[in-house]
Order: sequence, then C-alpha cells, then structure tokens
Amino acid sequence: MLLDEKETSGSGLFQVNMTPLIDVSLVLVVTLLLMTPLALEARIGVRDETARHEPTEPPLATERVPVHVVSESLVQVGDRMLKRDHMMPVLGAMLRQPEYAGVALGCNGDVSHAAFVDVLDKARLSGADDIAISDEGTGS
Repeated sequence: MLLDEKETSGSGLFQVNMTPLIDVSLVLVVTLLLMTPLALEARIGVRDETARHEPTEPPLATERVPVHVVSESLVQVGDRMLKRDHMMPVLGAMLRQPEYAGVALGCNGDVSHAAFVDVLDKARLSGADDIAISDEGTGS
C-alpha cells in the first residue's frame, strides 16, 4: 500500500492496525454468546451424576447365532443340521434368547446364490435385525 505524503509527514506512521483487535474482540463476543446459555443451563450437572447410584443395565448381547448354508437344502443353525424349509422356527427361538444379538451367516462354495438369499430372507423373517455375512466357512 502506498502512503500519502500527508500520512508520512513527521517521524513515523501514526495509524494503528485495528484488524487484530477487532478479530480478538469478535472471537471473545462469540465465545461469550455461546457459553452463557450453557453456563446458565440447570440440567447440566456433572457432579450430581456421580453422587447418584442408579442400577446399571445388563450388558447387551454380543453373540450371533451361527448359520451356515451347507447345501441347497441343508442349513446348520448353531449345532443343529436342518432342512432349509425348517430353519425359521429354530432360528427364531434362538434369536429370542438374551445371549444372541444377531446372525452370522456363511455358506459353502457350491451353494447357489438363490439358496443363500433364501436363507438370508428367512433369517430376516425369523427376527434377525443384525446379520453379518462371512466368507469364511464354519464347517459342515
């Protein structure tokens, strides 16, 4: 920026750069505007929560029911070998147990896509909300 001769008359520059002062002031104003409602909020009580001893919920189930499509007509649900048409009641009963949270589904390499999708649909209809699909075989 070129300075006029009027501004440079004398021994130095007499203008103060106000930009840093304005920037800092605006940051402080915004910080105060954001923090004031939080400080006045009565529901935020960090120390109150440590004094209260509420009963904790039991841990969530993390186990999945292992389901393995062995062939076009056979499915292994847990330790039981079943026909594909008879898997829904057994799987539904296992999913209602508290230790199971979902289904781990896998299949042999010679199983058709249609059979795999059919077992996947039946697992969903049996009540499985969480289905993990594995490409590793679980045995037959």
